[in-house]
Amino acid sequence: MRLRLVAVLVVLPVLVAATAALNSPSPPLPPLSGPGLSARYNDGYGYGEDTCAASHTCGIDHPCEADADCSSKLCLPRESGPQAGKKACAYQVLGGACSSSYECKTWNCTTTASQRTCGTSPIGRACASKTDCGDNQDIICSRGSGDSSGKGICKIAYGQRCFDSPSCATAYCQDSICQNRPAPPMRPCRLASECLSGTCERLPTCYDANAAPVPCPAASTPGGGSTVCGRYGLGHTCANDGECGRGFCRGGVCVESALGDRCLSDPQCTGASVCSLSQPRSKSGSSPLGKEEQKKKHGRCRTAPDASRFPQQTCALDSACISDRCVAQLDLTNAYDEVYLYYSSSSSSSSSSSSSSSSSASPLLCDYLALGQGPCRSFVDCSLGLCSVTSKAGKRICALGRTGAQCLFNQHCQDTCGTDGRCYAPPARSVPIGAPSKSARSCITGRLTSGNVTRPVPDEVAAAAVVQPGKSSKKKKHRQTRQVEDGICDRADR
Repeated sequence: MRLRLVAVLVVLPVLVAATAALNSPSPPLPPLSGPGLSARYNDGYGYGEDTCAASHTCGIDHPCEADADCSSKLCLPRESGPQAGKKACAYQVLGGACSSSYECKTWNCTTTASQRTCGTSPIGRACASKTDCGDNQDIICSRGSGDSSGKGICKIAYGQRCFDSPSCATAYCQDSICQNRPAPPMRPCRLASECLSGTCERLPTCYDANAAPVPCPAASTPGGGSTVCGRYGLGHTCANDGECGRGFCRGGVCVESALGDRCLSDPQCTGASVCSLSQPRSKSGSSPLGKEEQKKKHGRCRTAPDASRFPQQTCALDSACISDRCVAQLDLTNAYDEVYLYYSSSSSSSSSSSSSSSSSASPLLCDYLALGQGPCRSFVDCSLGLCSVTSKAGKRICALGRTGAQCLFNQHCQDTCGTDGRCYAPPARSVPIGAPSKSARSCITGRLTSGNVTRPVPDEVAAAAVVQPGKSSKKKKHRQTRQVEDGICDRADR
């Protein structure tokens, strides 16, 4: 009995205290935001219908009437949202007075001289603009994809030195450099380490997942090309045909083609075969391919006939090329005869009649035509000179342009290509300042300097190209260089 009485005496005060607590006013709520801050909850909170309770300080984004109501000492109208125009406590801007980092937009309250002000944001902290991240040009205010809030995080910019991946705007730090994560072939790149193939190349043509030729991403101006991840070589794992620089993707591996394989581009055909894009027909004359396949210009891997391949087309045998030279590392040029970076190839010499296809991702290509060789399609096919009709049969061959012939470089002419895009032979001391010349002897000042000149493009008079006066920058395996001094005539007083 005594034990029960003691228990009742102990429990009774607790129940009385609990009942009193339920009937008494609620204690103040904890701070809404930030250390030492408090505000009252009410039905109007967040809608600008009330302000902070007396003797309390409002936290960031709370309704206010004056700067003194806010811990940040900054009460401003809302810029957007359903309550735009109604006042709320705002973060202090860079350089504003503060007592804690919470009050700063940059989340960095620093002590300078005798006062505390909002300093620049360190890496990994909030920002609204580049200014919040300081003067270091390596640091940017990075925003997430699709983020329209205007808020960002200070991060190390692409291409700059880094210490870990979270500090990079690309979220990837490799070899102490902020860069993109390795990507599959045909994706834009700047560094070889950003590519699963290990190569970042500038190519005139890219390929889709089916290996059909397509424009490269962000196609550049003449002479440029786009830098993309190179394709895989034979034997490498792959996800689709477009990832293989040679052959087809079968069973998840890049493998060689077989004669008769359906193809969309030359690199798919290995060995001595090329992709013949003629449409196969049935006995009735109709194509067995569907409309979509016909649009994609399917062909078949077939052995290339002798002397059937033009310069820059893929090859395996010298005999397949009109130039009779099937080479590696040929500089590819565009319609203006300006060079792209060559395909990298593991083969370092031209193939012979017994050569096999390279296991590298880049194919061997037919070399440019020498003077007298043909047929040619345009001056781009020629190592030197223009593609001209010089035979009674009307065959177009590479030959140096005579006076009056259209030209783009001096190397197209027997003498000089003028600013009007025509070949001519200037007399001594006759070429004016700024005009192209092959030698100082032709300049009116007797002086020659380097520089560029604008000329019409042959057969496209409406188009013009800014080029070096003398010759295109492409390198040919069959060299026919003439020792000439090309440039523009300079002033005499230099």
